[in-house]
Amino acid sequence: MWDDLRAEMTDHTVDAVELPSSGHDPAKLGSFDDDVDAIRSMVRPITEPVVVVAHSYGGLPTTQALCGLDNVIGVVYIAAWVLDVGQSVADLAGEHGLPDWWDVHPSEGYMDALHPEEVFYHDLPPERAAEHSGRLTHQSLDSAAHPLRDAIWKSVPTSYILCEQDRALPPSIQQSMSEHTTKTTRFDAGHNPFLSRPAAVAAQIRQDIAVFLTQSVLAP
Repeated sequence: MWDDLRAEMTDHTVDAVELPSSGHDPAKLGSFDDDVDAIRSMVRPITEPVVVVAHSYGGLPTTQALCGLDNVIGVVYIAAWVLDVGQSVADLAGEHGLPDWWDVHPSEGYMDALHPEEVFYHDLPPERAAEHSGRLTHQSLDSAAHPLRDAIWKSVPTSYILCEQDRALPPSIQQSMSEHTTKTTRFDAGHNPFLSRPAAVAAQIRQDIAVFLTQSVLAP
């Protein structure tokens, strides 16, 4: 998923976390806390200043996982869930209603996405949309049920890339959540702008990194 963006950012070290809450076997899906641990375990050992890019659901465990890590100088959220302490995705789903693309399997403890090519990838060429849709896996329901216990945006600079053509996470909800962040940039893109506009997203991340570095005591 991140290969196109990684190719645009060869001037930076880029790593990606595999979140345990998603996978092919519903019986082996991890929890929200497993996601938090996976993110934290990857970031904690890094000795250089770290900027974390979080997308979609990934914004939720990222917001909690980075708290207390002194090497983190900023977070870039892309069409991401950015909640406050005590909130969960389930809370917002209760407030706004379940998205019509959620295919929930409560007894098995997971959810899938209906019509992903139309919801996630509508601004990609059809063959690429089909390719990425084919890579999707199940998502644990536990990952949406846990309220945040801490929030990194309270202690480090953050930015939000709001996707104005997003069919998965409505721009109005993104706007509300982006108010937790330091700065919001609007993109004329769907839910995955790092696939449809990787060069533009890379340029925006570089700008954000430069700002984060000027505000950090860890700047070289």
